[in-house]
Amino acid sequence: MQKKDETTEEEGAMVVLRKKEFLERVVAASGAKRAVARSVTEAVLKELGAALSQGENLVLPPLGKVRVKKQVDRSGGEMLQVNIKRATGSSEAEEGGEKTDDTPLAEAEN
Repeated sequence: MQKKDETTEEEGAMVVLRKKEFLERVVAASGAKRAVARSVTEAVLKELGAALSQGENLVLPPLGKVRVKKQVDRSGGEMLQVNIKRATGSSEAEEGGEKTDDTPLAEAEN
């Protein structure tokens, strides 16, 4: 049975990914124990939220580049409108082997 705010792709609307299902995916992808994955996931989500709340732009491969476009304080909390630019068609980025500022383009010759 679906919850009220969840719809299927066949209906043409988005599927909602909740934290519980997200955590299950992290455990499956990382092979980490559930308790460890939960702790790390909670910390990552907290830091992402704090950075976005402060208006920081994020460059986090393979997620992509995240920029806060609009920020509005509301009585129930804040509303953030963000743009996310993701690399497309790059199997290297999907496999986690993307080049970043800290990754050398080539190995040093001895």
